[in-house]
Amino acid sequence: MSHKTVPSSDALADMAPTVFVVLAVFRPDPAHLAAQIASITGQSGVALRLIAVIADTHSEDLMTQTAQEAGIAVHLVPSDVELDAVRAFEAGLAEVLRLIDAEGLDDDTCLIALSDQDDIWHPDRLARGVAVLQSSKAQMVHSDARLVAGDGTTQLQPSMFRFERRHRNPGLRGLLYRNNITGMTLLARARVARIAVPFPAQSGVHYYHDLWLGLIAAATGGVALIKAPLVDYRQHGANAIGAVDRQAGYLRNGKNTGRCLPDAMWVRREAAGYALARFLAHSAQNRMVEAVDDGRLPPDQARTAPLRPFLRRMRGWGSHLGDCIKLALTGHMTLARIAFGFMVVSAGRNVWTLREALGPGLNAAIDAFDTRLYSMSPGVRPRPPQIATREKIKPHNHEGQIDIRKVRRWEPGFDAPGPALTILVPTLNPSEIFAGINTALDIGLGLAARGHHVRFIATDLPISSPGTSRAFLLHRLSKAGAESGAQGRVSLHCGVKDGTVPAHKDDLFLATAWWSAHLADGLIRDFGYTQTRFWYLIQDFEPNFYAWGVEYADAMASYHFDFEPVFNTALLRDYFAERGFDFATPDALAFHPSINVERYASGARPDRTGPRRLALYGRPEVPRNMYGTAVEALAMFVREHNLGPDDIELVSVGLPHAPLKMPNGLLLDSQGKLPMEDYPPFLLNTDLGLSLMYSPHPSHPPIEMAASGVRVVTNSFGPKDLSRLSPAILSAPPTAPDIAAALSQAWTAAPVTAQERQIDLTELGLPPEVMIDRLARRLTRRLDPQGAGQRRILLHIGSPKCGSTYLQRVMQQNRDTLEGAGIRYPYDGDDHPGNAPDLSVFDAARLEALFAGDIHTVMLSHEDLYSKARTGLELSKAAQAAGIDVQVVAFLRPFSDFFYSDYSQFMKQHFESFLETRKPYGGKDFHAFATRRTESLRPAVFLTNWQKLFPATPVVLAPHSQIRPVMTGLLQRPGTPLPDLNWTVPHHHANPSLRVEDCDRIAAAMQDPAIPPEQIREMFRAAFHHAGDTDSGRTETRTARIERHYAPQNQALLETFGYDNRLPEQVACTV
Repeated sequence: MSHKTVPSSDALADMAPTVFVVLAVFRPDPAHLAAQIASITGQSGVALRLIAVIADTHSEDLMTQTAQEAGIAVHLVPSDVELDAVRAFEAGLAEVLRLIDAEGLDDDTCLIALSDQDDIWHPDRLARGVAVLQSSKAQMVHSDARLVAGDGTTQLQPSMFRFERRHRNPGLRGLLYRNNITGMTLLARARVARIAVPFPAQSGVHYYHDLWLGLIAAATGGVALIKAPLVDYRQHGANAIGAVDRQAGYLRNGKNTGRCLPDAMWVRREAAGYALARFLAHSAQNRMVEAVDDGRLPPDQARTAPLRPFLRRMRGWGSHLGDCIKLALTGHMTLARIAFGFMVVSAGRNVWTLREALGPGLNAAIDAFDTRLYSMSPGVRPRPPQIATREKIKPHNHEGQIDIRKVRRWEPGFDAPGPALTILVPTLNPSEIFAGINTALDIGLGLAARGHHVRFIATDLPISSPGTSRAFLLHRLSKAGAESGAQGRVSLHCGVKDGTVPAHKDDLFLATAWWSAHLADGLIRDFGYTQTRFWYLIQDFEPNFYAWGVEYADAMASYHFDFEPVFNTALLRDYFAERGFDFATPDALAFHPSINVERYASGARPDRTGPRRLALYGRPEVPRNMYGTAVEALAMFVREHNLGPDDIELVSVGLPHAPLKMPNGLLLDSQGKLPMEDYPPFLLNTDLGLSLMYSPHPSHPPIEMAASGVRVVTNSFGPKDLSRLSPAILSAPPTAPDIAAALSQAWTAAPVTAQERQIDLTELGLPPEVMIDRLARRLTRRLDPQGAGQRRILLHIGSPKCGSTYLQRVMQQNRDTLEGAGIRYPYDGDDHPGNAPDLSVFDAARLEALFAGDIHTVMLSHEDLYSKARTGLELSKAAQAAGIDVQVVAFLRPFSDFFYSDYSQFMKQHFESFLETRKPYGGKDFHAFATRRTESLRPAVFLTNWQKLFPATPVVLAPHSQIRPVMTGLLQRPGTPLPDLNWTVPHHHANPSLRVEDCDRIAAAMQDPAIPPEQIREMFRAAFHHAGDTDSGRTETRTARIERHYAPQNQALLETFGYDNRLPEQVACTV
C-alpha cells in the first residue's frame, strides 16, 4: 500500500485521529499496570488502539485481564525472548505500521503514543497533544511530567524538566548533547515511525527509543513541547529513566571533585558520549537519505544541517565550541560542559588522525615505495653520503621492545588481613569487556557467592570509573549471590594506576590469559608468596593466535609454569592432553559453554516458502573462523547443485563485510553482528548453517543453530567433533572440498527434528555452576588445609534508626546457635543489645580472648560507631598484627526516612532536657533542625574513614531492609551451611520511632508555658501507643526538601561506594 509523504494537519482536524498506544510489558506490578491502563482509557477526543508488547514473554494473561477490566481492547505482540525497552518499543511500532497497512488506514490520521506500564496519564494527555499537531507541522509533541512516588500520588517533583535541568528547545544537534524527550510523554505522527523503524543496531542498550524517534522527528519537521506536566511518572526501584546528569567530573563545582583539569580518564568518558552522538547523527542522516530515495520523505523535508559537525570527516569541533559558549551564556552549564567535551574529542580525533597519517608511517611508506622502485632499476638504493659526521640516531629504551602486558605496573601492599583469590584480567571497564573476560568475572563472582574473598586486578587498561565498574560486576551477581553478601567479598583494583594493591602472603592467583600467567608467575617468584602454584583459566590454545615469533613463544612458555588449569570445555582439555601437556589430566576442571540451549530449542519454526536460507558465520578479520575457506566451499556447493536465487538465499552474520558475488547470480549479503534480541528469531528462519572455527575450542554458533532447528556444517579440529552433540551438526575436515560435501549432505537431509534440537552440553564439560562449586572446595583446601579457617571480625557500625537494635537482638537471642557454628557474639548481659561501645580499648589479649575456643568469626555491633571511626584505630592495629580480617558492615535508610527516625530519636533521648529548657530541638523548627543535622551527618565521610582503617576489604553497604539476607551471607563460611536462626524479635524488644506529627505536637506544647510538664509527659507516653499509625507529619514537601538537603551526600556515596541511598522510588533517576 502507498503512504502519503506530506503530513496534513488538516486531516487531523477533519476527524478524530486514531491513536495507537504502544505499551511495553515487562514483569509489571498488577496494581500499577491497572492504574496505567485506566488512565489511558480515560482519554477523550481520539479513537484509541492499545498495542501491548509482551517483553517478558509471559504476561499475556495479566495484560489481557487488566485491559478487559478497564473496558479496552488490547492487541498483543508476543515475544519468544525477553526484550529490553528499546527492542520492545521497536517491535510495537513495527506492529502498528503493519496494522495501518493491513487495515488500509491513512498515515495522516494515525498518531502513535508510547506508554510505560506503571505511570498515570492526565486525562488531557492525548487531547492536548493532538491539538498541537493539528495546529502545526511538528512531527512530534511531548510534555513535561510530574515525578510521583511508588504510591502514585505523593509528589516528589512537580516538573521533570526542572528536576533534571532539561533544555526546553535543544534543537536537532542539542538532542545529541542531552535528550530532553521522555518516551511516555510523546505523541508522534505515523510517518515518524515509518522512517525510524527499524532502529539502528546497537550492542546492548546505549541509546533509548525516545532519543532516536526525537531525532527523526526533529529532522523531518520539528518537535513541539507542551510545558505542562501531562503524565505522573511513577518512580520506584524497578523502573528506568533516560535522563543523564553530566554534572559530575570536569568543571564541576564542589569539594568532591579534587581537580579542575581534564585527564585521560575524563577524555575516555567524553569519547564514549561523543561516539554515541556521532553514531546516531550518521544513522539519522543515512535514514533520511534512504527515506528520500524510497519515497517515504520528500527531498525538501529532510533537514539535517545541524548534524554536520558530527558528519564531517575532519571539521566540526568549532561548532561544538560555539555551542559550548552559547549554552554557557544562556545558563545551560551542564550542556555547555558536554559540548566542551565533544569539542575536545572531535579536535583530538583530528590531531590523532594527522599524527598517524603524517608521522613515522608516512616516511616508512615512502621508503617502501622507493625500495620497490629502485628494485626495477638499477637494483639498489642510492648510497648515503660518506661523511665524517653521521646523523645521530636517538637511542630508544629497551623496555619498548618488551611486551608491556607482561610488565607488572603495581606493587603488592601486603596489608590485607587475610588471603584472597586474586584474578588478573586485562580490563574492568564495561565497554571493553568481551566474552572471555565475562567468563573470568562470573567465575570470580561465583566464588565470592560461595564465601571466598575475590580481588580483581585490571592489568592492561586503567579503570575509567571504579564506581561504574563495580556496579557492572555486582549487577552480574545472581540473586542468591547478592543475598549471600558476596558484594562485601569482592574488590576491584587498577594495576595500571593504583601503584600499590592490597595483598596477603597467602593469596592465590587466577590468570586469565597467557600474559597474566607471566604476571602471576613473576609475582609469586619476586615476592615470596606462600602459594607457589596459581590457577590458570585456559580458554583456547593461545599460541595459535600468533605467527611463530615472540608472542607465540611467550604464550607457549605460559604452559610451563607451575599452575592448576581450569579449561573452558573438555574438548580443549583433551586437545592439550593430545599435545602432551601433563597438566591436562582427566580430573582437571573443565566446564561447558554457558549457552541457554532451551532458549533456542523452544522456539517455534515458522512455515517458510520461497528460497531456503543459508547463514554463514562470517568474520573475515578473524583468521580462525576461516572465512576464505567458507566462501570457497560455498561456491563449490552452489555449483555442484546448480543453485540460483530461486533456490537459496546466502546471508552472512558475525562481522560486517562487503557483499560477495557468488556463482549463478547469487549474492552473499552481510548483516554484520545481529543484536542479541534478533539472533534467535533469525535462526528460526534459517534452514542451513555454516560456521567454522579452526581451534580446539567449540564456538557457540553451531550449537545455537542446531538447537534452533538449523542443519549446520562445522569443522573438526583434533578431538573436537561437535556432531557428537546432535545429528543436526555435521562435522567435516577443515578443507573446502570436505566442507562443500558436508553442505551437500545437509542440503539433501530431512528437516531437523525436535529430538535433534535437544543438546546435552555436559559432553563438553561440567555445568559452570558445578565447576565453580568444585573450584570453591579446592580453593578452600588450598587456603585452609587444616580446616582451621581464617579468623575474622564482622564489625557492624550501626547508623541510628537503621535496624541496629533489631540486628543486635537477633544476634543476642541466637548466641548459643551461633557459637555452635564457630561464630561468637560477645554479650555481657547489659540491657543494651550492642556489644562494642568500648571499641577504642583494644589490645592483643582482648582480641585473642574473643577467639578463645573453636571460634573463627566474631560479630561486633554498636550504633554509636557510625560517625566515630577513630575509635577503631586500636582494633585495626591489633587485627592487622594478628592477621585477622575485619569486615565493616553498615545498613542505611533512605535519607528522608532516616531523618524522620532521627527526629523521633532526638525527642525520645532528650525529652527531659527539652522539657526542662522548653527549647525542643535546640529551639529550631523542623526545617532548621533538618539543615543542622545534614551538616553533621556525613555518611560518605564516616564510611570512608572506616574504609581507611580496614582497606583490605570493601565496606559492605546495604539497605536496612536487607539485614537478614546480607548478614546470612556474611556469617556463612565456604562449604559450611549456616544453622537456622530465629530472625523474629519480640515487639517489646523493638525500638519504635515516634510519629513525626506527635514529635511536632510535643515540641509545640513544650514551647507553650501554659501547658504543665505532666500534661506534656502524658502526651509523650501516649505517643508510643501510636508509633505504628499513619503519620501526617511525613509530608511530601518535607520529604522532597530533606532529599534535596542530602543530595550532595548521596552523590558522594555514589562516587565513593557506588551506593544510591535515596528513596527506592527515586533511584531510577540515578545517572
